[in-house]
Amino acid sequence: MNFLAHMLLSCESDTLVTGNFLGDLLRNSEIAALPEPVQIGVQLHRKIDMFTDSHPRVKQSSRLLYDRHGKYAPVLVDVYYDFFLSRHWSRFHPESLEEFSEKIYQQLLAFLDVMPERTQRQLKAMIEDDWLMNYATYDGMETTIRRMSRRVSKPVQLQGAVESLKLFEPRLEADFLAFFPEIMEYVRRECAC
Repeated sequence: MNFLAHMLLSCESDTLVTGNFLGDLLRNSEIAALPEPVQIGVQLHRKIDMFTDSHPRVKQSSRLLYDRHGKYAPVLVDVYYDFFLSRHWSRFHPESLEEFSEKIYQQLLAFLDVMPERTQRQLKAMIEDDWLMNYATYDGMETTIRRMSRRVSKPVQLQGAVESLKLFEPRLEADFLAFFPEIMEYVRRECAC
């Protein structure tokens, strides 16, 4: 899952939101320096990733993309699933996506002082460019993929990612809609939220 799903799966807890945000951004030594409630959010992030990566529907989605995008197929599925989460937002959360995004940004800003400087910069860029809302459109997805391509070793394998989304959209969307209620239930059990 990418940022939007991780934020939604944080049980509306500011410490879980913060840990879920930081889960992929910090080294283990940096995580150990976080307040314990935020470390629990990092642990939740990792549990979500393990559940997601082993789920048959997610694997099925990744196989659709493998010929075109190789090792980045699972990464693209994470991003695509945030696109579908945006599309079906009202099924999963009572607030509008815009209200939810603004609330998440405020929760993260409240924990800015526990984040390393580079992560603070990333958070500020996230808020300035409204990453959580960007998942809702093809143009926003294009921006997200372009940003990702600057951080990977083989950016050529991300070319045409939005076209792949459009090409396989019905199948990917069906996989997402089958998968997401299951991960929500998993997180409810893990966090008792």
